[in-house]
Amino acid sequence: MTAYATVSDIEERLGRNLTDIEKGKAEAFIDDATIYMATQANIADPPPTEKTELLKSICCAVVLRAFQVPVFGVASVQQTAGPYSENLSFANPSGDLYLTSGEKKMLGIGKQRIGAIRPKIHKMGGDVCGW
Repeated sequence: MTAYATVSDIEERLGRNLTDIEKGKAEAFIDDATIYMATQANIADPPPTEKTELLKSICCAVVLRAFQVPVFGVASVQQTAGPYSENLSFANPSGDLYLTSGEKKMLGIGKQRIGAIRPKIHKMGGDVCGW
């Protein structure tokens, strides 16, 4: 499957170069995010050309949410020094890949549909049957 983003796209958004270990991690997240997005939005491979930039942007956002976990699996950190204390809570402590509601809307995922089926009415000898 063609990846929707590259490691250099992630580096641009982070504003720094990634270490070799981070690059490997970013490549794995990009591959995972691409598969996740393609299955969620039923996107063919290769994706439509007009959606390339949108897919890259959303893929990078998904990867960055998962990539910026400071300590994997830690939900919060508290530090105390004398009378001062600091408490940090992490939004995505497990590094999960997910789409926000705005991203889903941009991809066309989760749209409600309404429809109706009109029953065919058969007339049989003057009686009306609904089958």
